[in-house]
Amino acid sequence: MTILLVGLNAHGANIPVRERMALSGEAQAAAYDRLHDMTVYETCAGLREAVIVSTCNRTELYAVVEDADTGWQMLVGLLAELSDLTPAVLEPELYRYEDASAVRHLMRVAAGLDSLVLGEPQILGQVLQSMEDAQAAGACGPLLAHLFSQALHAGKRARSETDISRGSISVSHVAALLTRERLGDLSAARLLVVGAGEMARLAATALRDNGATSFSVINRTHRRAQALAEQFGARALHWSALGEALAWADAVISATGAPHRVIGRGHVEPILCRRAGRPLLFVDIAMPGDVDRAVEALPGVELVGLDALHTTLDNTRSQREAAVPHVELIVSEETRQVLDWLNARAVLPTIVGLRRWAEGLAASEVEQALSRLGPVDAHAEKVVRQMASRLVNKLLHPPTTHLKRSATGDQGALYAEVVNVLFELEREHGGPLERTLPLPELALVEQN
Repeated sequence: MTILLVGLNAHGANIPVRERMALSGEAQAAAYDRLHDMTVYETCAGLREAVIVSTCNRTELYAVVEDADTGWQMLVGLLAELSDLTPAVLEPELYRYEDASAVRHLMRVAAGLDSLVLGEPQILGQVLQSMEDAQAAGACGPLLAHLFSQALHAGKRARSETDISRGSISVSHVAALLTRERLGDLSAARLLVVGAGEMARLAATALRDNGATSFSVINRTHRRAQALAEQFGARALHWSALGEALAWADAVISATGAPHRVIGRGHVEPILCRRAGRPLLFVDIAMPGDVDRAVEALPGVELVGLDALHTTLDNTRSQREAAVPHVELIVSEETRQVLDWLNARAVLPTIVGLRRWAEGLAASEVEQALSRLGPVDAHAEKVVRQMASRLVNKLLHPPTTHLKRSATGDQGALYAEVVNVLFELEREHGGPLERTLPLPELALVEQN
C-alpha cells in the first residue's frame, strides 16, 4: 500500500483555482460519495482509505492506494472532476507527496508551519474535524486514522513545547486587526459579520477583543444568526435585510461556508447613494470567497481577501519564527514514529503467518504424541500441551523480535521475504502495507 497526498494551498495556488477546489459542506459530501464509488466500483488503483482536508487556505486529499501510478491519475482526475477544471489546468497548481513526504507534510500542517499565519491555532481543530468527517463518511481506515492522530499529537507538542503559537492569531483575528487598522477606533464603528459558523464566531470574538462594542450578524438561517448574536450582545438580522445592513455598515467581515458568492455588485451598487460618500470595507475570509470581486470597481468600496491578510502587521511573528527549528525537530520525531509504525505493520502478516505455522505444527505433533502414549490423565496432557506452547514461544521470540526491529529500518521487507521462503509461509495478502517505508527516504525529505 502507498500513502498519497494531492493538494494546493495559499502558498502556491491562485485564489480562483482554490475557490473552485474548496470542498466543504455539500461539496465535501459529494466528494466522499465519489470516493466511495471509486472504492467499490473502480478498483484499478485499489483505493482503500481517504481523508479530505479543506480549510480557507488549503484543499488536500490523502489516500491509501494499492498502486501509486494509477492512484495519482485517479486522485488528480477526481479533483479535476469536482472543481470542473481540466487536469491540464489543475495540475500546475497542485503539489504531490508520497509516503514519508506525505506523512511529514501533514505533521507540518498540524504544527502550524504551513499556515497562512505562522502557528495559527485553528488548524489543529480543522485537522481533527477532517479526520472525524472522513470517519463519519466511512472513508478513513486504520492507516490514515493513525496518521492523523499522530499529526494531532505533533501539533499539540508544537504548541506546548515551543512558542510557535505564542501570541499567534487566526485568520479571523488578522481580519479584525486589519479592520481596526483601516477604521481606527472600533468602539463607534458600524460592523457587520456575515455568517454564523466557527469562522464568523472567531471574527466576532476578535472584533470584540479589538474594541468593538456592538455589531450586527446576518446569515441565511436567521436562527443561527440569533444564536451567534446572543453570545456577543449583537443584533441579528434576517437575510432579507442585507441591503439595509450594507447601507448601515462601515465594515463587513464575511465568513460563510457557502459554495458560491453571497454578496455581489448588485447588492452593493444600489445602496451607495444612501451612504453619503462613506467608504465601505469588505474583509472576505471565506473560501470560496463570499464577495464578488466586481465590487472593487465601485467608488468608495475596498475589498480585502485572504491573500492580502498575511501582510497585516503582526508584532509576534519574529518570536514564533524563532521556534520553527524546534518545531521541525518535533515534526521529524513524530514522522519517524509514524513510519516505524507503518513498517512494523508491513511485517505483521509474516509474523502472524510464522506463528500460525508453528502453532499448527506443534498442535499436530502433540496430538500424535498423546495418541502414542495411550490413555493419560488430564494433568499429564496439560503438561505436554504447555511444553509445546512454551517451545513455540521461545523458538519464535528471536525471529519475531528481529523482524519487528528490522521494520524500523530499510531491511524489513527483505527479512520478511526470507522468513516467508525459509518456512514456506502463505503470506496473507491485503495487509496495510506490502513494503516498508525506508528511513533513508525520510532523510531525503528533511534535506529538501
